[in-house]
Amino acid sequence: MKNSTSFKKGQGGRPAGTPNKTTTDVKEFISNFINDNKEQLQQDFDSLEPMQRLAMFEKFLKYVLPTMKESSIIEKPQINEYENWTEEELEAEIKRLRGED
Repeated sequence: MKNSTSFKKGQGGRPAGTPNKTTTDVKEFISNFINDNKEQLQQDFDSLEPMQRLAMFEKFLKYVLPTMKESSIIEKPQINEYENWTEEELEAEIKRLRGED
Protein backbone atom coordinates (compact mmCIF):
# COMPACT_ATOMS: atom_id res chain seq x y z
CA MET A 1 0.00 0.00 0.00
CA LYS A 2 1.38 3.36 -0.99
CA ASN A 3 2.05 5.96 1.70
CA SER A 4 -0.84 8.41 1.44
CA THR A 5 0.89 11.36 3.14
CA SER A 6 1.90 14.41 1.18
CA PHE A 7 5.38 14.39 2.73
CA LYS A 8 8.32 13.48 0.59
CA LYS A 9 11.08 11.33 2.01
CA GLY A 10 13.22 13.43 4.35
CA GLN A 11 10.62 16.18 4.65
CA GLY A 12 7.97 16.93 7.23
CA GLY A 13 7.55 15.66 10.73
CA ARG A 14 9.72 16.74 13.64
CA PRO A 15 13.22 17.96 12.83
CA ALA A 16 15.93 15.47 13.80
CA GLY A 17 16.74 15.66 17.50
CA THR A 18 13.45 17.25 18.52
CA PRO A 19 12.06 15.36 21.53
CA ASN A 20 8.61 13.79 21.38
CA LYS A 21 6.16 16.06 23.28
CA THR A 22 4.33 13.18 24.97
CA THR A 23 7.59 11.59 26.14
CA THR A 24 8.80 14.95 27.45
CA ASP A 25 5.51 15.51 29.30
CA VAL A 26 5.57 12.04 30.88
CA LYS A 27 9.20 12.41 31.98
CA GLU A 28 8.41 15.79 33.51
CA PHE A 29 5.35 14.37 35.31
CA ILE A 30 7.37 11.48 36.77
CA SER A 31 10.18 13.80 37.82
CA ASN A 32 7.73 16.17 39.53
CA PHE A 33 5.94 13.27 41.21
CA ILE A 34 9.20 11.90 42.63
CA ASN A 35 10.36 15.34 43.79
CA ASP A 36 7.01 16.11 45.41
CA ASN A 37 6.89 12.74 47.24
CA LYS A 38 10.53 12.14 48.24
CA GLU A 39 9.81 11.73 51.94
CA GLN A 40 6.93 9.27 51.44
CA LEU A 41 8.90 7.30 48.86
CA GLN A 42 11.86 7.07 51.27
CA GLN A 43 9.57 5.91 54.10
CA ASP A 44 8.01 3.29 51.85
CA PHE A 45 11.44 2.11 50.74
CA ASP A 46 12.67 1.92 54.34
CA SER A 47 9.62 -0.13 55.34
CA LEU A 48 10.44 -2.89 52.85
CA GLU A 49 12.12 -6.13 53.92
CA PRO A 50 15.85 -6.26 53.11
CA MET A 51 15.37 -8.56 50.08
CA GLN A 52 12.62 -6.31 48.74
CA ARG A 53 14.86 -3.25 49.19
CA LEU A 54 17.64 -4.95 47.24
CA ALA A 55 15.23 -5.88 44.45
CA MET A 56 13.90 -2.33 44.31
CA PHE A 57 17.39 -0.85 44.36
CA GLU A 58 18.39 -3.16 41.51
CA LYS A 59 15.42 -1.90 39.49
CA PHE A 60 16.46 1.71 40.14
CA LEU A 61 20.03 1.08 38.99
CA LYS A 62 19.05 0.51 35.39
CA TYR A 63 17.93 4.13 35.24
CA VAL A 64 21.23 5.59 36.43
CA LEU A 65 23.87 3.12 35.20
CA PRO A 66 24.58 2.33 31.57
CA THR A 67 23.16 -1.01 30.48
CA MET A 68 25.78 -3.64 29.83
CA LYS A 69 25.52 -5.84 26.77
CA GLU A 70 24.18 -9.27 27.63
CA SER A 71 27.26 -10.93 26.16
CA SER A 72 29.44 -9.11 28.69
CA ILE A 73 27.15 -10.07 31.57
CA ILE A 74 26.98 -13.77 30.76
CA GLU A 75 30.54 -14.77 30.10
CA LYS A 76 31.42 -18.04 28.50
CA PRO A 77 33.30 -20.33 30.84
CA GLN A 78 37.00 -19.84 30.40
CA ILE A 79 38.70 -22.86 28.91
CA ASN A 80 41.37 -24.20 31.22
CA GLU A 81 44.56 -23.91 29.23
CA TYR A 82 46.21 -26.55 31.41
CA GLU A 83 43.41 -29.09 30.97
CA ASN A 84 45.24 -31.31 28.48
CA TRP A 85 48.74 -30.91 29.95
CA THR A 86 50.63 -33.94 31.18
CA GLU A 87 51.75 -34.21 34.80
CA GLU A 88 55.32 -33.42 33.71
CA GLU A 89 54.25 -30.32 31.80
CA LEU A 90 52.30 -29.09 34.82
CA GLU A 91 55.27 -29.68 37.14
CA ALA A 92 57.56 -27.79 34.74
CA GLU A 93 55.08 -24.87 34.56
CA ILE A 94 54.82 -24.69 38.36
CA LYS A 95 58.63 -24.57 38.63
CA ARG A 96 58.79 -21.91 35.92
CA LEU A 97 56.19 -19.75 37.70
CA ARG A 98 58.04 -20.12 41.00
CA GLY A 99 61.27 -19.09 39.28
CA GLU A 100 62.88 -22.48 39.90
CA ASP A 101 64.03 -22.98 36.32
